[in-house]
Amino acid sequence: MKSLQTPFTIPLPRYFVATPIGLDISDRSFKYVKLRNTKQGTRIDFFGEGEIPEGVIKEGVILNRKELAEVLKKELSKKAKPNHPIALSLPDEKAFSRPIVLPKMNVADVRRAIGLQIEEVIPMAKGEATFDFEIVQGGGTQKSMDIVVSAYPQNIVEEYLAAVVEAGFKPVIAESESRALARMVLPKDEHGSVMLVDIGRTRVSIFMIYEQIVRYTATVVFSAHKSVQSNEVSPSVLEEKTKTKDEDLEVPAKDKNEQVKDSQAPVVTELTSAIEERLNFWKSYVSEGEHEGKQLPNIRKIYFAGGESQIGGIAKEISQKVKLPIVLAEPWKQLFDVSEYIPDITAKDMLRYGTALGLASRKI
Repeated sequence: MKSLQTPFTIPLPRYFVATPIGLDISDRSFKYVKLRNTKQGTRIDFFGEGEIPEGVIKEGVILNRKELAEVLKKELSKKAKPNHPIALSLPDEKAFSRPIVLPKMNVADVRRAIGLQIEEVIPMAKGEATFDFEIVQGGGTQKSMDIVVSAYPQNIVEEYLAAVVEAGFKPVIAESESRALARMVLPKDEHGSVMLVDIGRTRVSIFMIYEQIVRYTATVVFSAHKSVQSNEVSPSVLEEKTKTKDEDLEVPAKDKNEQVKDSQAPVVTELTSAIEERLNFWKSYVSEGEHEGKQLPNIRKIYFAGGESQIGGIAKEISQKVKLPIVLAEPWKQLFDVSEYIPDITAKDMLRYGTALGLASRKI
């Protein structure tokens, strides 16, 4: 199969030129988005979501492929024709990622070189892994290249692809959740080391990113979410405005007095603990010595994404505790100018659909 180097994907045959539907699959739900390109710029064609019954997927592993295919087909068929191309997410829980250094060579030779040493890089047998790689732009020396190798167990990839095919659609791109989300969250001029925290209802995914490439991922069960499910943020600026300026697009916060309510305290405590643990891990990692011939910098900024990231007051509260700036993601800025186009989706939902949007924006 033909290799894709940037960004990380599981390389798949290219059957279509049509804009793919971005399909973000998690254990209990899925979200999808289709974009369209117009003379005026990128527009959202349609979006939606569906529930996945308990037990169909557990910790990223498909346990009942037939039932998953049925729920995908039932929902996607409402808006898409059969065999439409799909760009789908793969669970970060099952991914392996390692940085390596290779001698300077043609990009076409990198895959073969990695394949010869894949068992030394990834803790899987050669025939059991599907891998790809990213070349760190600006990294390496005159004689070397900095590479990040990422891999999934072959059976995991095959199950997700088969579920999409059985649902009646054509998978053309398979990409890690973290890379798809990072594409929508990180500005193109963001450099150095940053953390991306994707806050959902039942789990928190934490990604450590250096020079736009995801280096480390962690998934944490988010038990404190029950205490704040009834706390809704104020209506989205995107939903209310018919015209706006860029500086007006601030994520609304309910807690104007900057105090975290008692019901939100468990969320702050749990998230702070998870973030601090990963910050300490990164500090230990970069202090161990040189990586890829250089000393990597510590995390300097945190991005919050996900549907629960707008719980009033928590970003500022956690920022004060971890002593780092926290920026609420604005994925719409990577797609279109809101002074010219107001999509039929709220800012809060934009954060929920971040991974699907990242997948949908891929070129095939």
